[in-house]
Amino acid sequence: MKDLYKKKILARGSLENGLYRFPALNNKKMAYVGIKDFFAFHSPSSRSTHNKMEIWHHRLGHAATDVVVQILQNFSYEKNKVVSCSTICFSCQLMKSHRLPTHLCSSRASKPLELIHIDIWGPASVKSTSGVKYFILFLDDFSRYTWFYPLHRKDQALSMFKQFKLQVENQFDDTIKYVQSDNGGEFKSFITFLQQAGIVHHFSCPHNSAQNGRVKRKHKHVVETGLPLLAHASLPMKFWQYAFQSVTFLINRMPSKVLNIDSPYLTLFSENS
Repeated sequence: MKDLYKKKILARGSLENGLYRFPALNNKKMAYVGIKDFFAFHSPSSRSTHNKMEIWHHRLGHAATDVVVQILQNFSYEKNKVVSCSTICFSCQLMKSHRLPTHLCSSRASKPLELIHIDIWGPASVKSTSGVKYFILFLDDFSRYTWFYPLHRKDQALSMFKQFKLQVENQFDDTIKYVQSDNGGEFKSFITFLQQAGIVHHFSCPHNSAQNGRVKRKHKHVVETGLPLLAHASLPMKFWQYAFQSVTFLINRMPSKVLNIDSPYLTLFSENS
């Protein structure tokens, strides 16, 4: 363990079961040093500072630099000094870090059935009247046309995909080339079948389901449109399956900015007419 600024070695220890074991200060016994002790070595209060900007950054709850600058300038603090101050804060760097946003992908398949996005929604807090707790969406990347299939269990996903594949390939006289899904366990069973069918299976990276965001946003669209239908009709939640099916039918026929105000239905079927 080294000092962050002076790089001086503060302690040495070995890693045991996910924790670092360091000698105690009295050197007569060993002690485990946790994250609280780690922060103590680097806490701003543990070192002297003459930077007024840094002091006020701490006093104001580690506020953003531009906020601190604005406050100090309003109170006629030395303006030139405020702007030139460095406010890199170790505590902020460590505790305010977050995952970078996943940018939307602008790519698009060149024809229908070239790429199909798959994802499962559920379990629902209330079973539908037919007893289902899940549904799976199949989204055509080219036309954004969506197919809705209710599921009783997640392990029905593969059988529903086989049914979907048979239907669309027969209807449109073409074959599915690629399938995109997240890294969920329910899609592991797809691997053998897709290999035998000559379909390339793309997974999103582990713990990064946002890479499968195109169909996940469609889930959100379906749910957030279907729930108001139930509320407006004063129907109980057990009818959610029929509301979501109706919404999927409507969304497929609504103009879409992604398709230059065409509808998914028109885009899909005019391409195959």
